Amino acid sequence: MQDNLITILLNALAEQISIENAGYLALRELCHRGNVPIELLLLAHSLAQWVSCATIDELDGSFLERARELAPDNLRVLYAVLEKQPNIEGDRNQRAFEHKIIDRILKLYPADPIATEARAILANSHESLPLDFINRLPNPLEDVDFTQLIEALR
Repeated sequence: MQDNLITILLNALAEQISIENAGYLALRELCHRGNVPIELLLLAHSLAQWVSCATIDELDGSFLERARELAPDNLRVLYAVLEKQPNIEGDRNQRAFEHKIIDRILKLYPADPIATEARAILANSHESLPLDFINRLPNPLEDVDFTQLIEALR
């Protein structure tokens, strides 16, 4: 495993790929392996938006979809899913999607203050969640100990 990651990084650096892209390529390799931690999938999803080597599928959320399949009840994943598709055009399907995710969060975590606030916003409006609310959602990677995750992969 380590040899393959080192080879990916060395090849990327030899081709003068930026360190961000080289790191992303190594992260992609980790994410395509068997039992990858959900947090690494969320990190790959987040970084895909900032590197130039992400595929169309990765930009469209393939890592997030995999995290959702592996951990559909994980609060970090649910917030990342809610953040992925903010409603900019007033689509009614978006509102239904937001209701579904918020209801899921509150079913699993009844005292969650953010989901409670989101439900109140949706109850008092015919629109979907405003973009300023979406932008204030918790960072799904906050308080993740990546050192411990990397150690677990060894």
